[in-house]
Amino acid sequence: MSHLLDTTSWAVTEFADADLGALRRTQRLVELAHALAQRPGAALPEACGRGAMLKAAYRFFTNDDIAPDDVLQSHIEAPYSRLNAAPLVLAVQDTTEANWTNLRVTEG
Repeated sequence: MSHLLDTTSWAVTEFADADLGALRRTQRLVELAHALAQRPGAALPEACGRGAMLKAAYRFFTNDDIAPDDVLQSHIEAPYSRLNAAPLVLAVQDTTEANWTNLRVTEG
């Protein structure tokens, strides 16, 4: 149950502010993001099922009034909102490299 709540809140956080020209489109985007987040490696029919949700997904993705950049923009802006709310943000990067080519192959 916790995973279900996590993917729902993630989908809302990432996509609820998307400006797709109609509230129902934004709601559909949140529903699709939630379904896809539950099964990220699944094909669309697996993630949505074979019923109305799948049909709605195909309609959503083929809708000429929904620009991919509009969907992406909300997803890009969401982390900035979270970052602005934090007093300190660490952007840690590990650039460690390991080169094992000089080691002889060992057994056991």
